[in-house]
Amino acid sequence: MAVITSPDYPGERLIACRNATLADERRRKREVLLAATETDLSQIRDATRRKHAPLHGEAAIGLAVGAVINEHKMAKHFDLTITASRFDFRRSEASIAREAALDGIYVIRTGVSADVMIETEAVSAYKDLSRVERAFRTLKSVDLAFCPVHHGLSPWVRAHVFLYMMAYYVEWHLRDAQKALLFQDQDRPGAEAEHCAAGLSDQGDQLGIGWQ
Repeated sequence: MAVITSPDYPGERLIACRNATLADERRRKREVLLAATETDLSQIRDATRRKHAPLHGEAAIGLAVGAVINEHKMAKHFDLTITASRFDFRRSEASIAREAALDGIYVIRTGVSADVMIETEAVSAYKDLSRVERAFRTLKSVDLAFCPVHHGLSPWVRAHVFLYMMAYYVEWHLRDAQKALLFQDQDRPGAEAEHCAAGLSDQGDQLGIGWQ
């Protein structure tokens, strides 16, 4: 969407991106929370207007309203009116609109120059950090079973870790080489076409993989 630089932070870039799917999900969740908050606040408003034992007093009303607001975290999206004998509320459309304008937007900060890595490459590199997280999980899980190191000499410790990293390096390259078969790529229809062109569909059936 945009690249932001500032002389106050030389050599750094802020890359603003927008995920449409995430924007839709945040919009949906906000509407659900707004509706739930309105339902609970309406009950408090009705309690202040009932004839028998109405809820009166700013402190008592405020406590009841605060419990609802804290539960749904929607305080900034409502304008509240509380008096000793009255409570009312309405949505703050301006606040909702300000938040909605940022739905789905995330910002990546990088110190790598544009000559080395353009914006799209920087975003892809950021998303690939999930591979690093998976590497740590792989080292500690049943894949490589990185057990506690009981060596006493530092060269032995380094050699121990080096062997595990080499094992993960080989595993990563095998997955990358067969990413079409393993659906590690993002273009699934294209991958399926590649499978068929390479004659891999029979192999997929043998492996118990169903092409859909």
